[in-house]
Amino acid sequence: MTVSTIFLLLLIYTAGNVWATVLPRRSWAVGTRYEFLAPVLGFINPGQFSLKEVRIMFNPLIFNFK
Repeated sequence: MTVSTIFLLLLIYTAGNVWATVLPRRSWAVGTRYEFLAPVLGFINPGQFSLKEVRIMFNPLIFNFK
């Protein structure tokens, strides 16, 4: 069974956008009683998901499926 690289690219892009949208951001914790979690949230969700991150995750997939 083979998986299309285009399908994987779309899957990665969609999952990354959902991740960036759903997970709380550092700015949401600043000024609340959960401010001690701000560094952790900043590490988990640093901000907007871009094509740069898609390309970084897509490179290993390209080389593993050939």
